Amino acid sequence: MAGMRTRNLVILAAVTLIIIIVAVAASLSRAPQSGKEKTLLFPELKDTINNTSEVIIRGQGRTVTLLKQDIGWSVKEAGGYPADFDRLKPLLVGMTTLRIVEQKTRNPELYPRLGVEDPDSPGAASHLLVLKDDSGQTLAELIVGKSRRDAASPDKDGLYVRLPDQDQSLLVEGQLTVTSQITDWFNQRLFSIAPDRIRSMVIRHPDGETVTVSREEKGDGFSVEPVPEGRKPQSEIILTRMGTVLENTFALNVASAEDFTFPGDHVRATIRTFDGLVTEVQAVRKDDRNYVAFRFSVNESRMSTEEEDGPDVREQADKFNKTASGWVFTLPDHRYDLMTRTLNDLTRPQ
Repeated sequence: MAGMRTRNLVILAAVTLIIIIVAVAASLSRAPQSGKEKTLLFPELKDTINNTSEVIIRGQGRTVTLLKQDIGWSVKEAGGYPADFDRLKPLLVGMTTLRIVEQKTRNPELYPRLGVEDPDSPGAASHLLVLKDDSGQTLAELIVGKSRRDAASPDKDGLYVRLPDQDQSLLVEGQLTVTSQITDWFNQRLFSIAPDRIRSMVIRHPDGETVTVSREEKGDGFSVEPVPEGRKPQSEIILTRMGTVLENTFALNVASAEDFTFPGDHVRATIRTFDGLVTEVQAVRKDDRNYVAFRFSVNESRMSTEEEDGPDVREQADKFNKTASGWVFTLPDHRYDLMTRTLNDLTRPQ
């Protein structure tokens, strides 16, 4: 009898083990396949990605085109201004690593929920991303939609996408920063000259008016000349603001100087620092947009008074010219206004 009970317990234990194994297997088959190798969305792209010579991004009524040149990448819509490759590289690498997690809707009416609708449709939030080689052949193209954080794998990013020639939308593992805003693809920061370095600014208007804003020493307030009869200089706050004219200068857009000609009735300004840096400015407003060009040089006669702990003015002029030479920039309006102030702007009735 004891032997029979022992044999029954062994059989029961074996059956229980089988049930546990089956249950675990079933559970694993239903669990998210985070540990399972997922299929690459573009399996051949890793071998051809270095052949990419053109990146086109279209969406939200805009198109930006990034072109590979002999000296690096450029932004076509910004007159060929250098693109910021540090922003482009993650996009290219990201395309090669996208892996399919699961299929989503095939219903076009549900596309907007995922952000994978036709980028040209009204109110679309999606972007079409196209990679081409130097022969114009398409290496990959993708409609990029909304991001999604995977609750089962919070350390991995998810993204809704759709291949343009397919109805099937997909959830993929990976992330892409895709934008059709031109300024997102080049370095908007041009240069910065601290306000306390500004010694003088002479603004010449096309009607013959010349405005001079200057000071003798650092820390002094600015004076304005000439002061028209019956008027007096604006408040110190307004005049002090003139010193910020070249501080943290950044561009809203760029055009090639070869494609732009300043009309005869444009403003010219010369801005000088205490340590000898000279900035020559051309500025004009045209078609509700401002255009500004810069050229930098050094006043050698001021170099002898340069402070030892100050910037190397010659190196700085060369660096700024490399950034600005050959280009015409659109600046924030408040910065353009500082460069084109009139006597009426800088004086007030007595």
